[in-house]
Amino acid sequence: MQIKEPLNNLIESIKESDIYLTYKHILSQVEENVEINGLVNDIKRLQQRLVKEENKNSSKVNNLEKELEKKKEELNNIPLYQQYIDASNLLNDLIKTVNLKMQTYINDLGI
Repeated sequence: MQIKEPLNNLIESIKESDIYLTYKHILSQVEENVEINGLVNDIKRLQQRLVKEENKNSSKVNNLEKELEKKKEELNNIPLYQQYIDASNLLNDLIKTVNLKMQTYINDLGI
């Protein structure tokens, strides 16, 4: 059974879709955005500190959790970041749909 060509066509169709192209465009903007990248890095550092403090049963955990939530809220209030999350979700939904259809097709073949 020859599936390489149809699979390549499917991949190209996804890459040419408006959903994927929109995602790539927004992703490039996000990658260049200093504010978003700074907040993401701050969040990662806070998460690491939080895990270390939780392992020590430290009293700093509560303050770190509050600081982490504040940074997440700041990030989520940036319109470009929200566009990125929306575009990511649409692309993930497309990929899930394709995956489900492929699984259904393969199951129907009885392979």
